[in-house]
Amino acid sequence: MNAPRTVPAHEYWPCFFGSGECQIPAEFVEDDGDGGDAYMCPKHHKEFLEMDARLASDLGLSEKLAAAIDRHE
Repeated sequence: MNAPRTVPAHEYWPCFFGSGECQIPAEFVEDDGDGGDAYMCPKHHKEFLEMDARLASDLGLSEKLAAAIDRHE
């Protein structure tokens, strides 16, 4: 995974998460999955990384299951 870009101190971007409910200024920029930028405050960036790690783990389990099924067949 690439390291996130950080938002320059002189720029203000609202946090991307929480549908505008989060009022903490963004400090990190990640890819939004559609080629754009997703700006995140430190709190939501941590949650994003945890979610990303869980997803990667789940995908690994899916690949292991698919391999086991292929071996069985």
